[in-house]
Amino acid sequence: MVNDTDDDICSTVDDIEKYKAKFRKLSTALDKLILDEVEPISAARLNALFDRWIQVKKTFEKMCFWLSEFDLKQYQGEIDALEGRLAKMRKIHFSFKHKIDLIQKPLKESCIEAKPDGNSNKEQIRHGTIEGVTNEEIVLDNQSRHLNDHGAQNYVLNRLENCVVWILDEIFSLKLMNLKNCKVYAIPINGSVLVEKCEKITLHLAARQLRIHETKYGDFYICTHTFPVIENSRHLRGAPYNLKGERVKKLLQKYRLNTENESWKHVRDFGYSEPSWTVIPQDQIKAVEKEM
Repeated sequence: MVNDTDDDICSTVDDIEKYKAKFRKLSTALDKLILDEVEPISAARLNALFDRWIQVKKTFEKMCFWLSEFDLKQYQGEIDALEGRLAKMRKIHFSFKHKIDLIQKPLKESCIEAKPDGNSNKEQIRHGTIEGVTNEEIVLDNQSRHLNDHGAQNYVLNRLENCVVWILDEIFSLKLMNLKNCKVYAIPINGSVLVEKCEKITLHLAARQLRIHETKYGDFYICTHTFPVIENSRHLRGAPYNLKGERVKKLLQKYRLNTENESWKHVRDFGYSEPSWTVIPQDQIKAVEKEM
């Protein structure tokens, strides 16, 4: 059943049609309100419309884990179109209670890549997105939150090569796209992880859901609430999530993630006739010495 709680997400394929219906209802209602609006619009009214847009976007984020690539583009297009229409209605600079830019432009100065030794270099990160980084070690923790207008609830890593990423912030979702020769270590995540078009990667992840699309040559040390879903991928291997530390233990309990359920063995594999997932041999498992 679909409800309106902030921590509710689509947990099964069977729920997806309910979420699509909710998205369509919210999107259509907002579209009509925008059409019926008379200019000039007040700041209070524009904030109210923006609140509705946030609800449309949140509904999309809760169901995106189960959407096909085609549906992802379609729904994202609708969200962007509504956002653009709201931006056009803003003829003067109102003070939004949600301080999110309606028109997004690259901001190189709003990005940080923090290293374990405390030194910081600036790369490109905006609204939780890090992209186009090569040969770096990146640490994302709660001290990076001032860079993220969404409160560091989501991170997107895109087009990283030969990088090591430590995600030490408590986040709701993680999207990994076009990573090559990268390692990602993450404390437990209270939502979903999407891995798309990655190659030669090693991931240490604990999350409620994991979906892997068009990815090859990857080792996954994972713990998930539901069985991982693989689509059109090859040469992937799995093993138990092996990050340690008191904080990891507390978050696993908080998010009700059971490391004993062996979900890493039982994947849903779609797209190829031959199995895409095998178990990492015990003598090839890479231990992680650092505690979180």
